[in-house]
Amino acid sequence: MCSSQTLAGSCLMETNSDGFEATTAQLYSQASIQGDDGDSFCAFLAEVDACTPEQQSLAGSLEPTGPAATYLACTEMIRIQRDNEQPTKQHPAVASAASSDSGSGSLVDAGSRAVVVSWLVEVAEEFGLQQESLHTAVALLDRFLAGAAGVPRCVLQLVAVGCVFLATKQLEVRPPSVEQLVAVAAHSFSAPDLLRVERLLLDALEFRLAPPTPYGCLHLLTQATLAAMAIASTDQQQQPCAHPTAAAAAAAAASCGPCPPMERVVSLAMFLTELALLDADCAALPGSTLATAALLLAHTTLAGHCGAWPLLLAAAGMSTQQAQPAVAALARLHAAAAAPGSGQLAELLLPLKAKFGQDCWCRVAAEVAPLELQQQAAAVHAPVQ
Repeated sequence: MCSSQTLAGSCLMETNSDGFEATTAQLYSQASIQGDDGDSFCAFLAEVDACTPEQQSLAGSLEPTGPAATYLACTEMIRIQRDNEQPTKQHPAVASAASSDSGSGSLVDAGSRAVVVSWLVEVAEEFGLQQESLHTAVALLDRFLAGAAGVPRCVLQLVAVGCVFLATKQLEVRPPSVEQLVAVAAHSFSAPDLLRVERLLLDALEFRLAPPTPYGCLHLLTQATLAAMAIASTDQQQQPCAHPTAAAAAAAAASCGPCPPMERVVSLAMFLTELALLDADCAALPGSTLATAALLLAHTTLAGHCGAWPLLLAAAGMSTQQAQPAVAALARLHAAAAAPGSGQLAELLLPLKAKFGQDCWCRVAAEVAPLELQQQAAAVHAPVQ
């Protein structure tokens, strides 16, 4: 007798036709004992058949479909991510105070953290990693640094590569091997060292290796925004959306005013979130707050107005007061990145500017002026009254 395999979750079980028939017979007998012999289900079908086409259409319209369903699903996932975000227990730059007091300067501080994160951007480009892999690796690194009493600078690169190792094994189809990761670090450590650090990270992070990241929330916010715009476009041509939440989003999208291309907005928002990875203060913010602020600032910078704020804030479930500090911090980072200069900051920004100066990222690092510089230019050219 032939056997069939059914996959449920990650468990593989084998069943045969005789076993299946026995199981269904047992379930049917249990239902009959409880008084449900199928008559209630037949009655339900009869009630459905008795409904008029208008009643059936009304029942179907209660469930949102198409862009409305997409918008509601994205906003619900954003809410779940916000609920799962854990506050940072300790700022990574706290180690700098300890090192300055001791006079050794041998512990990780905000400056050394920025150096290794900038290097991780180059590593991600070298291996062609997904954006989510980079953000997850940095999030794991920050969680480890926040929980450690003091991490020596001499092992920071090894710990960072270990975080990349963990992140890519989860998210990449073909993650880099141990040998490749050792080689990209110029053999400053050995393969056994990397494997030992992997075990150390797993224990320190308690095997919680999928933290909410700004990239994940940014993706959901983008999908929710596109869905709201699609609802608004459909409402203008056909009947309005019946779901109140989706209808409110469509109204907000319709009142946004002229919007720049979404691809360009998302590219600039991604550039802003990766700038924030270099800054320890911004990296300590919740991922949903950082993603929302990046999209708000990107829309405002490219469109020249704040018309999209109500739509984005409603999708993120945030208020203007909650998002404004993060928007201001990202605006300062964007202005500092665009300012000409030399030294360590300019060197740290080189990988990001090279990456987001490519055509696939709409050349936002080279062609988009920060909002602060736009406002200064507008003030200079404003007519004197």
